[in-house]
Amino acid sequence: MTEPTPAHALSDALTAADRIRSGPVPVRPPGVPTGKRWTVIVDLEAGSGVTRAVARLHDRVSDRLVGTGQARLAPPDSDVPGVADEVAAAQALVDLARHMLEVAHAEVEDASHTPIPH
Repeated sequence: MTEPTPAHALSDALTAADRIRSGPVPVRPPGVPTGKRWTVIVDLEAGSGVTRAVARLHDRVSDRLVGTGQARLAPPDSDVPGVADEVAAAQALVDLARHMLEVAHAEVEDASHTPIPH
C-alpha cells in the first residue's frame, strides 16, 4: 500500500468534513488553521476534437470569478487520453488566477488611490 499523496489527503479531509457537517459542530483540533475557504470547481466538456474547461472560484457567498481554457486536437496529433482535459483545465486555472490578480490589484488601487504596475 502506498502513502496517500497530499491531493488524496486533502480529498479525504474534505470528504470527512462533509460527513462532519451533517452532525454536531466539532471542536477544532489544535493546529488546524481557521479562516476562509475557497473552492475551485473545474467543469470539462469535450466534443469535435475540442475540450473546454471552466474554472469557478466559490467562496461562501458566490462563484465570483471564472476562468476558461480549451485544448484542441490537431490532425497529426495522437489522442492521448486525459491530456486534453489537463491542458484545458490548466489554462482555465491560469485564466482564473489572472482574473484574481486583476481584482486584487483593482481593490488595492481603490483603497490606496495609487496605481499598481501590472
